Amino acid sequence: MRKILKVENGFTLVEIIAAITILGILALTFFNLFGSSMLHILSSGKKDEAITLAANKMESIYNQQISTEDDIKTILNDGYYIEECEDMDSLYAKPNSDLYRYCIDGDSDGFEVTIVCFYQEGEHNISLTSFFRKE
Repeated sequence: MRKILKVENGFTLVEIIAAITILGILALTFFNLFGSSMLHILSSGKKDEAITLAANKMESIYNQQISTEDDIKTILNDGYYIEECEDMDSLYAKPNSDLYRYCIDGDSDGFEVTIVCFYQEGEHNISLTSFFRKE
């Protein structure tokens, strides 16, 4: 009589389903981390862009001879999405889109200029304030 040898090589269906489930959970976790990292990187880029814009505006004012408030307005109004504000309350009011606003407070010695740049559809902002002496 012959003995039938039964050789079991390979994986069972239950083992394969368990392995696929574990790999799926790991992949999902990895993609969640990757996605939130990408959002953070994009947010940081928009913030850096707003800071650079505000700093460039301040540098433009600094490099010019300023004697009147109109001199500052001429430098700042160069085609970007810009609004002039009369008071600090309206300076920080949430806009409908990305733009920058400025407020100029002058006295006999010079002008205090505040520039507020909004980013991420106006949800966040940065502000720079500097004092410029009259020439």
